[in-house]
Amino acid sequence: MIETSTWYVGGISTYNNVSNNTIKNVYNLEVGPNKINTTYRDEIGLMYVSDYGYAASPENWLTALGKYNNSTNMNNNWMFMGLVEWTITRDSSLYNSIFLADFAAYISYGNITYAYAVRLTFYLKSTTKYISGTGTQDNPYRIV
Repeated sequence: MIETSTWYVGGISTYNNVSNNTIKNVYNLEVGPNKINTTYRDEIGLMYVSDYGYAASPENWLTALGKYNNSTNMNNNWMFMGLVEWTITRDSSLYNSIFLADFAAYISYGNITYAYAVRLTFYLKSTTKYISGTGTQDNPYRIV
């Protein structure tokens, strides 16, 4: 049921282009019309910075991602786990730097040699159908 997808891994040039921009602008730099067109195809990837940003409450979507460390985002971002997690988005101005979701809920970057958490992501085929469930441990999603 998992689709083989194109993952855009060209990155974004500089931390300021992420921390000082809204999610829509970061999305356009990651996978939209302004992306660096370096790709790989696979079934599994990591979350994009914009995935993390859009998982917050909509009232924060116009907030610069460098200012996402507020209680609204911590309490209303379904992707926030209180961990430092790598994203798939690299800082293309540095050969060894990747953006991450920080334990304080904002976007930062770090050296690839650091041992941080990863969240594997994938896209389901368009033929996949939701059957039931709420996505909790006691009531998992059922799909066919």
